[in-house]
Amino acid sequence: MQKHRNARYRGNAIGNAQNLLIRNILSNLGYESFTEKDWEETKDYFGNKCVYCGSDDNIVCDHAIPINRTKLGEHRLGNLVPSCRECNSKKGEQDYIEFCGDNEGAINRIKEYMESKKYIPLVNDEIKSDNVQIVLQKAHEEIRIVAARYIDLINGLFFDDSPEDDLLQDDSPINGMFNSLVALQNDDRPKPKPKFSIKGTVCNNRQFEQYLKENPCEIRVTLFYEDRQPDVKVWNQKNFSDRTNLSRNIGSGFMRKWREKGIIGIKLEIH
Repeated sequence: MQKHRNARYRGNAIGNAQNLLIRNILSNLGYESFTEKDWEETKDYFGNKCVYCGSDDNIVCDHAIPINRTKLGEHRLGNLVPSCRECNSKKGEQDYIEFCGDNEGAINRIKEYMESKKYIPLVNDEIKSDNVQIVLQKAHEEIRIVAARYIDLINGLFFDDSPEDDLLQDDSPINGMFNSLVALQNDDRPKPKPKFSIKGTVCNNRQFEQYLKENPCEIRVTLFYEDRQPDVKVWNQKNFSDRTNLSRNIGSGFMRKWREKGIIGIKLEIH
């Protein structure tokens, strides 16, 4: 079976957050301040007209070099030029040279303006641009990981409605590994109680409990700590009866005094 995808029509794609982070980083590189007055002077520099077509209608602020991972534009005064809304919309993710095409006059005016503001595009420095892109790629990936971590954390805490096709198959004869959801630690807040999610041949607490009641097996319990090596223990499945509650059993046994012990996560494996 394939792992269930949490697909939702018109959902908020993680790419939106990733792109916003990249724009935020590129918009705050270096140390530069400018005001609305500076922007008004920039418009005066270009005659209060669109630098691309010469229109004076609906003038907006355009980044001559777009702020994205490919173009590496920045929100610096030297990268801001006046544009009409129509040209701004048509330009999209193109840089000013691509958009202007054979309009050498507009290209030269923008280059002269950049030089007057001492703006040097990141792409002009191959070593710098390569290293910035490496960092941005890491930030781009970390946003996806962080989002998935918090989704799993909240789902593990409050939702237990995994569909039956949300099963992870194990290539080994072992019945499956049950991965823990390691609680996130924050020194400024009370430590959250460690939680574990069940994924494998069964996918929620109820199914896991039923499996334990019907199948003789040995449960290996691995406790993870903040400041020392994991501790591996064995849980006697024979003691699990119809009246046993999985969460209470784990909590009153291995998780007892988890704060004092510094436990941050738990993993169950069936053997």
